[in-house]
Amino acid sequence: MKWYVLCVVGIVMMLFSVATAEEAYSHSGRTDSNGGHNCSQQSIEKGLCSGYHYHNGGDSSSSDSSSNSSEQESSSLNNTNAGEVEDLEEEVGTLEERLSSSQEKISARDEKIEKLEVEREELQGKINTVEQEKETLESEREEEEQCGEIDKKEKELEEKTETLDERERK
Repeated sequence: MKWYVLCVVGIVMMLFSVATAEEAYSHSGRTDSNGGHNCSQQSIEKGLCSGYHYHNGGDSSSSDSSSNSSEQESSSLNNTNAGEVEDLEEEVGTLEERLSSSQEKISARDEKIEKLEVEREELQGKINTVEQEKETLESEREEEEQCGEIDKKEKELEEKTETLDERERK
């Protein structure tokens, strides 16, 4: 269940990062009076931009062809992001359904476990009763065996006594 929660959190974080992706490309530093600037070589190498472009609502009326290219890239990125967001939202919905189903299964399993624990306790009580009865029967059997031995010895003693009495009479 922990992995599921982590997946949902990860998906939400991805949705948030995709929704704020445009903000990640913009910056407020080193812009001209029109609110734009030329890309640095490092930004061009990273593929973040390809020429002059605007930031923070700059005047796009004086943009050159590279700015139009950036706007097209941005529009394309927004369309891609929207599709990804929809896909991720659908996946979140599916995961939420699976989570609900898993929670229902866990609840049913927990109920079964509780019933089994009650049955186990009842069976343990019956086992204890049977063991006590067994001990009682074994004790009674030992007493009977001892009584049997006493009876046997008494008979032997009577026989010896009779034998002695007969000898004395003779």
